[in-house]
Amino acid sequence: MRNLWIKFKTNNATKVSTEECQDVDDFLKACKKELPSTLGSYDVSQLCLSTTVGGAPLQPDGPIPAQNTEKAPLFIRLAVEEQAQEEMVSMTYGKASMPFISEATGIEDNHHSWENIPVDTTVEVSSEFVELFKKNYSVFEFWGKASRKILIEMFLREVVAQFPDFIIVYDNHMTLVNEAKKRRLNGKCDYTICHRGLRNLPHLVVITAEVTNQETMLQCIGECASIYYCKKEAGMSNPKVYGIHSTGSVWKFIFIDGNGSFFISQEYYLNPENYVKEEFDLIYRLVYYVVEQTHINNPRLTPADSV
Repeated sequence: MRNLWIKFKTNNATKVSTEECQDVDDFLKACKKELPSTLGSYDVSQLCLSTTVGGAPLQPDGPIPAQNTEKAPLFIRLAVEEQAQEEMVSMTYGKASMPFISEATGIEDNHHSWENIPVDTTVEVSSEFVELFKKNYSVFEFWGKASRKILIEMFLREVVAQFPDFIIVYDNHMTLVNEAKKRRLNGKCDYTICHRGLRNLPHLVVITAEVTNQETMLQCIGECASIYYCKKEAGMSNPKVYGIHSTGSVWKFIFIDGNGSFFISQEYYLNPENYVKEEFDLIYRLVYYVVEQTHINNPRLTPADSV
């Protein structure tokens, strides 16, 4: 008969007898019996034994290790917890592939073309906003991201101001954890739109201010898909989500319907250095459509009551 030192989590090491123990599985049962207040709530199948912290678990039918010391004990840990930690895969928005986004959020893997967005041609742009746009392009050179964001913010501010219960959130950090799929997405959105005073609820619109390429488009899709997933998890019966991806001069729009199908529009162009009424009005009406539809689909209610 031997006494072996064992340690569980941050508890002090203690000795357990190996009497009548033929293998590791028997010894874990002895440990559970010896330490009922510490290990009593776990089934033996949930426990594993290793010779070092975080080391490879010993096989249940393997031999019990030789004599050890208090300073070099055997380590007991949760096999289920260890497996979960090993399987969880984390990606940032923009780095995650479309299959990863689909698996993490439940949206489709392939997009559809969003054609004929039904913009309201009766929506008029104010003359004050047109003059503000002209003043801005007369003093800014629209090349860097900062100047692009100024232009994007102008449209967001002008449109969202017409929906007083909405607010724009800058640099919103988002994290999605899908425990069932062992997938995590996280990162920072340039802008989101949410109900004023209800920032803790799932946000409603994602706006990405970047250059137009595949990576940043995937970032916008991933952020939209995360909101879709969070709305579903929160019990909202209308999980539709809209997104805007823009460089300031090139604009694309994203829509995820209630079934997880997602749609991407064609590219729409805006001259940032000269006022072209047709382009300017169309971008304004497209942004207005996204915000208005979001407002209609997401009345200011609690998640359980949302429609």
